[in-house]
Amino acid sequence: MSQHGSPDAPCRFVCPLTLDVMENPVTHKETGKTFEKEAILEWVYRHGNATCPLTRKPLHPADLQDDDMLQFEISQWKEISAMEARLESILY
Repeated sequence: MSQHGSPDAPCRFVCPLTLDVMENPVTHKETGKTFEKEAILEWVYRHGNATCPLTRKPLHPADLQDDDMLQFEISQWKEISAMEARLESILY
């Protein structure tokens, strides 16, 4: 489910490549920048880029770590947002 254009999404939940809320965030060990896993791997493999798209520092797929805590925070935010939307639809 794409959250593109979701104005209430915290910035740290949004991939700078896809501009969508991340489903599977990975963080680059060297730069600390976080991306949607599929998007950053496509950046590296399909487009042949060997640098971080934000910092231009060298980027190797082995330097990407799953960001389980951020993934958990995103899933919690999605659940809360869905509950709030359901509540609004009942109340208004």
